[in-house]
Amino acid sequence: MLIEFKLCIVFILYFCFDFCESRQLLWCHQGGAKRNWGPIQCPETTTECFKFDCIGGQDSFVARGCGVSTYPRGLRNESCFQAMEACQFLGGEPLCNTCNNKHMCNSTRKNYNLNLNILFLPLMVIISIIIR
Repeated sequence: MLIEFKLCIVFILYFCFDFCESRQLLWCHQGGAKRNWGPIQCPETTTECFKFDCIGGQDSFVARGCGVSTYPRGLRNESCFQAMEACQFLGGEPLCNTCNNKHMCNSTRKNYNLNLNILFLPLMVIISIIIR
C-alpha cells in the first residue's frame, strides 16, 4: 500500500513537472556573429529558435532569433526564408538550423535534443526507493 502511494506521488510530480515545463515561454539568442547576440524572450506563439549561417559569397553573416509564429501553417525552415534570400543574393551558401528542445538552443551549430522529463522520472523513482 505504501509503495503504491509513493509511486502515485512520483507520477503526480512527474506530470506536474511536465506541465510546468511546457507552459514556459521560450528564450532564444538574437543577433549576429562574434558574440554580438543576447537573450530574448519569444512570444507565446513561438515554439522554435533559429540560427542562420551564410557561408562564403560577398559577405558571410550569422543571424539568430525567435522562429515564426505557430498560428500560420508554415514551411520547414520558414524562420530563415528572408536570410536565405539575402545570402543567395550575395552568392553565399545558406545553412538554417531550427531548434525547440531547450532555452537558448540556437547558440551553436549543433543542438542536441534533451528532454528533462526523461531524467526526472528515474530520479523520482530513485528518491522513492531511498525514502522507503
